[in-house]
Amino acid sequence: MTQEQQKMLDDAYHNRLIETEKEELEELKIQQQSEQGQNNYDDGLYWYEMRQRPVSLGCQPKGFVEFDDDKGQYGIVAYDRELTDKELNDFEIKEWNLKQDKEKEKEHIQKLEMGI
Repeated sequence: MTQEQQKMLDDAYHNRLIETEKEELEELKIQQQSEQGQNNYDDGLYWYEMRQRPVSLGCQPKGFVEFDDDKGQYGIVAYDRELTDKELNDFEIKEWNLKQDKEKEKEHIQKLEMGI
């Protein structure tokens, strides 16, 4: 094999490695976005469950944009940002998986419709 042919082969191999790495990074990015989306409504809010007390003055971090006191142990509260681990621990709240909640609600409605 000539030096020119070897160089072409090396270049092709190098380009393929770069392309493969780009594809893997893109797949990882998509996976991370879907994992983040599990905690979001379609409007991009992050929801958290109140574990020890209902939404009230000083009972949750400042800046919430919405709440629903019919879900979760003492209600759920929404923010337009992710809360820090410190905020979650200090206020004794945890992430609320809305996707899972919607599925449970759908199953419950189906059971009621079937008379179970």
